[in-house]
Amino acid sequence: MGPSARVQASSVDKSTVSLIWSGASDDLGIAGYRIYENGQLLTGTARDRYGAVVEAYTVTGPSSGTTYDFNVIAVDVANNTSAGGLSLDVTTPARWWQITSLAWWQVNWFWAVALCGCGVAILAWMFLRRENLKQKRLTDFSKSNTLPVLAILHRTQILFSR
Repeated sequence: MGPSARVQASSVDKSTVSLIWSGASDDLGIAGYRIYENGQLLTGTARDRYGAVVEAYTVTGPSSGTTYDFNVIAVDVANNTSAGGLSLDVTTPARWWQITSLAWWQVNWFWAVALCGCGVAILAWMFLRRENLKQKRLTDFSKSNTLPVLAILHRTQILFSR
């Protein structure tokens, strides 16, 4: 495979990973590719019905919230393989219940710290805001409270009407 060759994940979701890579060149011609997942042979590609070498593969059924190491190795018509091949690490998105597991938080400690930090900041803001409102109610005399005045007036009417 050439120096600019690379493999990439064109789409990653909770149940599929679509891999696509740039083609290799060989003096005998490329017959296909072998795709390895975490060091184990997953599958191989060959030529399609039009004679073109398939340079894409969709992995179905990966576990969500897991990191996979994919390696793509070119195979020529004499069954010689490229040295090393192309490698790519892909992490599938976690499902909602995996985010609540302890193992997810241990692996993704950054998000746990960020979430806890945001929670503390919100609680501090709410506490300070509440104290500010209490203080404002006790010392804000710009707004009149008509209820006690009406009660006093009503009581004095009762006293004087007798």
